[in-house]
Amino acid sequence: MTHCQLAMRNLGFECQALTETLSHILSPFTYVDDGQVVGAFIQSLDNNRFLVTDDASALFNMENRGINITRARFQQMQHTLKRQGIQLTDRAEIIAYATEENLAQSVQNVIRGGIIATTMGIDWYKPMPKDKFEQKIIHSLRKADLPYQIQLKQKIEGLSGHEITVPITLIGANDSKIMFTADVKAEGSWLEAYTILGKLADITQYQNGLGLDQKIVVANSDNIQDKLSQLTLLFNNTAQVYPSHLMDKWLPRLQLAA
Repeated sequence: MTHCQLAMRNLGFECQALTETLSHILSPFTYVDDGQVVGAFIQSLDNNRFLVTDDASALFNMENRGINITRARFQQMQHTLKRQGIQLTDRAEIIAYATEENLAQSVQNVIRGGIIATTMGIDWYKPMPKDKFEQKIIHSLRKADLPYQIQLKQKIEGLSGHEITVPITLIGANDSKIMFTADVKAEGSWLEAYTILGKLADITQYQNGLGLDQKIVVANSDNIQDKLSQLTLLFNNTAQVYPSHLMDKWLPRLQLAA
């Protein structure tokens, strides 16, 4: 079985064999908002093992966008990725070693690592715009009379030491949830989605206290319904994705959840 056949199990990525021992993977995702596709290389090693690497593409992308990667910032990225089970080497490569059984998952991890690393640099070069979509979601939650206390802009310290703002926290008698909103554009920037992924990866205080069903990303899906599978894959094993056009389906579940 080829690299591509092994790595593409359950993944919708493109794969090209470069040599008998080297293949190149292209994901459906891009680094932040510059359009460069996130990819990875698979190299065969001895004893039926593989090296998956981004060939330092993520950090080169950051430098090309004018981000100054200081030693302290590099170490922050290393610690955050390590928390996710992903290795950032001193040569600036995001890597994973794999067997046939976990090659597909290792490819996903390296690609997620590239996205997480580059989104950590967002605060290092420009501020985020105010989110109007977020205000619409807050308004809808308040109108729904949920069995939760709604807290806004709660501060959480992440692994990197950064103070992360959680837009919406739902606090119930027996259950709590954190909620982010992503105003994703069909043909434009997925910056907000990538930023949220980085923030969720950086949050450590709630890592053991919140399960997957308690971390929610509400996506503005009005114009991206054909790309929802890509968005869901982006947050795989990190958070649940609630599409805004299906609010009439998931909002009643929240009303019964607490």
